[in-house]
Amino acid sequence: MASYLPHCWQYYQTIDEHAPAHAIIIHFFPNFLGDEIYCKPEAKHLKQLFADAANGILFSGETIIKAKMIMQQMLYEKGLIRAALLLQLLDLMAGSPTAHQLSSPGCNIIESSNEANNINNVFEYIFKNFRNNITLEEVAAIIPMSSSAFCRFFKSKTGRTLTAFIKELRIGHASKLLLEHTHNVSEACYNSGYNNISNFNKHFKETHGISPKQFLKRYQMSDTDEI
Repeated sequence: MASYLPHCWQYYQTIDEHAPAHAIIIHFFPNFLGDEIYCKPEAKHLKQLFADAANGILFSGETIIKAKMIMQQMLYEKGLIRAALLLQLLDLMAGSPTAHQLSSPGCNIIESSNEANNINNVFEYIFKNFRNNITLEEVAAIIPMSSSAFCRFFKSKTGRTLTAFIKELRIGHASKLLLEHTHNVSEACYNSGYNNISNFNKHFKETHGISPKQFLKRYQMSDTDEI
């Protein structure tokens, strides 16, 4: 992730509910080797990697396995060896065929660390409370701003209204519950912040283009095909 990109890590303990969360985070300046390096043909792909990072990048498959090994090794090295491992990690990510950008370009219009802190505080509050009723006034008070000023601020930074953002988060969570086969449609509805099944079905179809039951049936068929 590039500088000032709003984000929030969520750990659902779906693999092991008793295992604690563990993360390795690497902070570095894009020009830590100097700006001249990007003029070299060998580093052309790094420049593109940093440009794509403005929207956040998700990796999967073999890239994750190799990246994990490099990052764990970096914990025990110092000096130039650690810097060399960082270059190896960046080269791995820049050449990964599984790279997937996470957000649209409009989501990275953060101009200062203060703005980043404000939007991250808002995200954190929403992520913790999306199952409850959230009002515009209480979210705007986090920054704080007037309701009208907050609406303009939030839309300019995320490309979405607060209502649309909360809807996407709730439907995304409900979809996760359905795919894990831990909740039926009604349970997924009420565990995602909805108190009306009709409204839930409407929002779900607006997001996915199909009803929750059709969504569940489609992915159940996909699982069967893979077996």
